[in-house]
Amino acid sequence: MTSNLGSEFIGQSTPLGFTSADATVTDKDLRAKVKGRLKEVMRPEFLNRIDETVMFSRLDRTQLREIVRLQLELSIERLSRQGIALEITEEAVDFLAEAGYEPEFGARPLRRVIQRELDDRIADILVTEAVAEGGTVEVSVSDGELVVAPREERAPLAA
Repeated sequence: MTSNLGSEFIGQSTPLGFTSADATVTDKDLRAKVKGRLKEVMRPEFLNRIDETVMFSRLDRTQLREIVRLQLELSIERLSRQGIALEITEEAVDFLAEAGYEPEFGARPLRRVIQRELDDRIADILVTEAVAEGGTVEVSVSDGELVVAPREERAPLAA
């Protein structure tokens, strides 16, 4: 069983900017706050049935990028079965990571964002036959927007 109870405290535990040493919440303080929140919301009879409480930290940018790359493997695999390659820039990975992260939900919305921003647009390209077997779909960012387009195949230069 998972819950987001106490997630507001975790967000407060990592302040940004210049703060005094007193402003940083220790793990011990954080655990106490989360346990207090659990006791406010859940009945003692229920809490007694729980063997262990595990707290997760906020995801950092590196972890989010890794989650995006893992999720992209599904898209890459689907396209490769059709003989189509997918090339995605690091800026596009960052764009998807940023768009798919919500502090209160973590990376849970990420799959939906990839579906909407990438997979649905690739499907439109495939339906219009804008890319053929052996082709490549390129994903990049331009003017703050995700760009999903078939690679323009260049004719070989005449000798």
